[in-house]
Amino acid sequence: MELVGEATRIPVCLEAIKHVFGVGREIKDLSRTLNSQDCIARGCALQAAILSRSVQVQDFQIEEFNEIPLGVTYRFSGSDKSVTKELFSRGGTFPATQKLAFDNKLGGCQLLIHYMSNNMILPGLPTSIAQYEIASVKPKDQNHKNFFNMFVSNDLHNICVLDKATVQHLPEKSMFRKTDDPSETTL
Repeated sequence: MELVGEATRIPVCLEAIKHVFGVGREIKDLSRTLNSQDCIARGCALQAAILSRSVQVQDFQIEEFNEIPLGVTYRFSGSDKSVTKELFSRGGTFPATQKLAFDNKLGGCQLLIHYMSNNMILPGLPTSIAQYEIASVKPKDQNHKNFFNMFVSNDLHNICVLDKATVQHLPEKSMFRKTDDPSETTL
C-alpha cells in the first residue's frame, strides 16, 4: 500500500492505517516511495483530462468500488414499520443507480440513506448520510393503479443521494396493454 501526504509520516497515523487496512495480514507493508506532490498533481491532471470533453486522452480505466456498504431505511406515513435494505454492497462499482419500487403507494415516505456497517467507519463519525421527507400525492383516479418509485444514486464521487421520487398512475383495465402510456408525477 502506497501512502501519499505528509501526515502519513506521523507514527500515530501509521498505526491507525495499519489497523484499519490490515497491514501484516492482507497487505504486506506500507510504502512511501512516491513524491506526494508529483503524485497528487499527476493524478488530478489525469482525472481532469478523463472528465474533460475537450481533451483526448488514451483509454485509461479507473475502477472505483465501495469500501463500505450503503443502504436505505424507509417508513411510509401511517405505518410504524421501518424497512432497511442494502443498495450498494461492499466491492460494488460506482457511479450506479438503484430503483426502489412500490405498488399502490402515493409517496408519503421518510427515507434515510446510511452506512450499513458500523464497524467499518471510524469511531465518532455519523452513520447517516442523508435524510429525506417525501410528500404524498393525491390519487389521480380510483380506477388507476399507482406505482411509487425512488431512484437512489451513488454518484461519481461516491456520494449517495436520492435522485428523484415518482408516482406513476396506470388505468386498471389497461395494465397489460402496451399502447397505453402511464402518466407520471415527479415529487
